[in-house]
Amino acid sequence: MRGGRLLAALNLATAVNGVLIDWNRTHLFNPRWPPHARFHDAMTISLGLLLGLLGLRALRRGDARGAALGPALFFGAQLSAFAYPGTRGIEAEAPALVPRLGPVRLNEAPIALAMLGLTALGYAQAAMLSSSRTPPRRAAAISRPGGASTSRRLSGSTRTR
Repeated sequence: MRGGRLLAALNLATAVNGVLIDWNRTHLFNPRWPPHARFHDAMTISLGLLLGLLGLRALRRGDARGAALGPALFFGAQLSAFAYPGTRGIEAEAPALVPRLGPVRLNEAPIALAMLGLTALGYAQAAMLSSSRTPPRRAAAISRPGGASTSRRLSGSTRTR
């Protein structure tokens, strides 16, 4: 499934992102950071790992919405962090680590936007593909005593009386 592969890659990236990016001297082991700042970084690493693993589990169960939720929440939260007072991207402490694409610094904001866009694309592809494979639900009439009938969906457990 095309969207499924993209969602799998995004969830894997969400899961390992913090370990690969933050497990170093510029973040978790930064001697200038107080212990509480390190606590928040460690919490972010754990949250990304857990959201990515939950998304992979949802994908394995065929749940595209659940698979898109982890990366959407993680990268949405990352993007929203720029709205808080006094926050800046990694270029505030280590500008040499942040590449440029013309006038745009490729800090966390454009990367989070790209990940959110890819998550939306992966979800849309997976949802379209799964809806094209799902046969339409048929209703069957079941006779009841006294001539009344009940309609029940054959592919689900929802009943209409």
